[in-house]
Amino acid sequence: MAIPQYVIDLPGGKGKVPLLPGHLLQTGEELVLRSPDGARVAYPNHR
Repeated sequence: MAIPQYVIDLPGGKGKVPLLPGHLLQTGEELVLRSPDGARVAYPNHR
């Protein structure tokens, strides 16, 4: 039932995205995520 998911709140009001393979497109210096409307959003990868 209540299964938690890690999500990222995208900048610019683009919505929240779960950290799942279908939304995570690229890692490295920055994450490239697919927003709910299908746009690609770069998110800085702070360590």
